[in-house]
Amino acid sequence: QLTLSFSSCILNFQHQHLSTIIMQFNISASWVEVLFWFPTLTDLSLLVMIYGNCSYHGVMWYLQQATQDKKSDEIITIESLNPTVHQVWEFGMMAYSAYAVLLPLALYWCIVLPQVRPSFCWAMTTLMAIKVRFLLSQETKRKSGKAAAGLEQQNKEKLASLYFFYFPTYGGYAIIK
Repeated sequence: QLTLSFSSCILNFQHQHLSTIIMQFNISASWVEVLFWFPTLTDLSLLVMIYGNCSYHGVMWYLQQATQDKKSDEIITIESLNPTVHQVWEFGMMAYSAYAVLLPLALYWCIVLPQVRPSFCWAMTTLMAIKVRFLLSQETKRKSGKAAAGLEQQNKEKLASLYFFYFPTYGGYAIIK
């Protein structure tokens, strides 16, 4: 009986010690999970808002939003648009629609199978690297002028969000996990 009691005491001590370690791990792990959830939910909310508006309101809404800050008396009408603009819009919306399907699906997989989160974060980090490459290549092709200065400012803001938000969160999570 003494041996059984001693074994029970050791097992109880190990269980308490293990519970403490697990609790400490969960606290530190929860901070790591913020690196996953914050950008993912941000992307999902942006997807819902922007894709929803682009799908519902179409190319005219987008062009009005894009030219909203410009001081121009020119009114854009659907009839004044070149048919090529509509073709480019439809092509872009096809790609955006694929993203609109795949992001929620990937998020579902990340919820059901948390072990796929690092792979998801590596994929999103790669996507962000491709965006950086594209934005940097656009800077070298841009001409001078007021319009170019406005685009340059927008690209700087986009690059800052990639460098200081998406890479540290998605990339950080992928590296830590």
